[in-house]
Amino acid sequence: YGKECGLITAIIMLLPLVGLTAGQFIASAVILSTMLNIDYQVAVVIVAVVVTAYSIMGGLWSVTLTDFVQVFLIVIGMIIAIPFALNYAGGWSSVTANIEPGTLSMFKGYDVFGIISLVVMYTATFSVGQEAVSRFYAAKDEKAAKGGAWLAAHIWKHYRYTMDQAFLDRMMPVLEECVLFFRDFMIEDHGEMIVCPSVSPENTYYQADGTTGSACAGCTMDTGILRDIFHAYLEGNKILGKKASQEDWVRETLDKLPLYKIGKYGQLLEWREDYEEWELGHRHFSHLYPLFPANQINEYENPELVKACEKSLERRMEFGGGHTGWSCAWLINLYARLRNGDKAEEYIDYLLNQLTAPNMFDLHPPLERISGIPWVFQIDGNFGGTCGIAQMLLQSHLDEIFLLPALPKNWQEGSITGICAEGGFEVDMTWEKGRFSHGWLFSKHGEKAVLRCREELEISKDGIKVSVIRDEKERYVFDTEKDA
Repeated sequence: YGKECGLITAIIMLLPLVGLTAGQFIASAVILSTMLNIDYQVAVVIVAVVVTAYSIMGGLWSVTLTDFVQVFLIVIGMIIAIPFALNYAGGWSSVTANIEPGTLSMFKGYDVFGIISLVVMYTATFSVGQEAVSRFYAAKDEKAAKGGAWLAAHIWKHYRYTMDQAFLDRMMPVLEECVLFFRDFMIEDHGEMIVCPSVSPENTYYQADGTTGSACAGCTMDTGILRDIFHAYLEGNKILGKKASQEDWVRETLDKLPLYKIGKYGQLLEWREDYEEWELGHRHFSHLYPLFPANQINEYENPELVKACEKSLERRMEFGGGHTGWSCAWLINLYARLRNGDKAEEYIDYLLNQLTAPNMFDLHPPLERISGIPWVFQIDGNFGGTCGIAQMLLQSHLDEIFLLPALPKNWQEGSITGICAEGGFEVDMTWEKGRFSHGWLFSKHGEKAVLRCREELEISKDGIKVSVIRDEKERYVFDTEKDA
């Protein structure tokens, strides 16, 4: 094990005499992962353990627990930021595109890595006192506080696609722990239950005195994620026939979550207050989480908020938003949810022509604040862009299978096979002259099907017409058989 010991020694020597930095921590984990051919998450834990040991023993450079917590939070925040949003959940391209192992590999890490990171993030942060909290937010590691909930939200999404109750049963303790954490973490402010302190990821606002700020008491993304988690917790236990130990608190808190509001420009508010933004063309669209990847803002329940989301996008794009590969992929998905296929296609073209390398790798432009950094590969745009295309062709987040919800005018003819929908369905379909032509629906679990299509449908099985009910939304509702 000489090489491994030498490598670990080299990693430790990367830590500067003045204390840890996030970049060196991350670099150490990357080197360890590459050289030993182990998972990056495992490498992060190994480096964290080494640093913790030196901290406890008053190591060579007197690294304090506060230093360690700050850096560990930054690392965890980077792991669960945009890559998870677009690659696994915000995107969910692997599940929609019928590549199930892509998401299962993520959930395997919840059992060990997730427990370690949650303990450190949610216990150590406050055990070391206010200094760590201040340094944590000064470093703008805004994902960590909401990160556990964001990751846990994917559990419910995976269940909705697979209808796998054994998986749901195995993962319910994660949802339970997530709820328990927020029961401790949330505060009540003016009758509303909020996450505090918090940040809307990487965005900055102007305060009344003209200075800028990032930290806030609750933000729209927090509310969206918590609504998803709380509903998943209640529905998951109901499906499994279990008594939810925190049911009363969750229902009470759901009623006290802030309502989504419209700002002075007609936009969806990102914070609880109608702040002026410091960067009008910001690359993130975190406050649109309730529209995508969630389903809380939609044309059925709150069409006025759908218009507010559209206005938010207009303002961001007017001032230069969407200038990174992953941000552009995010736009494709958002415009697909807004049923604007032509706009989604516009950003597919931009992603491919301006933000994609010849080998099809997604690109992030050079960072102005760090000289010498070239265009770099980020797979987020690849997976997120793939998901956006799937969203343009089929959506199932509203307990319905919407066929061709955002088909661009330029896509006059085409077909797709094996695309998945929530409820355990697969769809093959063909369109001609910009209209749905014909298709097949495969039901894995025999769930009731609810189809939505702009064209009139005739539904049959083995040549025999199926009994169909047209509901109040003019959707086609009918029973299905398992594996048929």
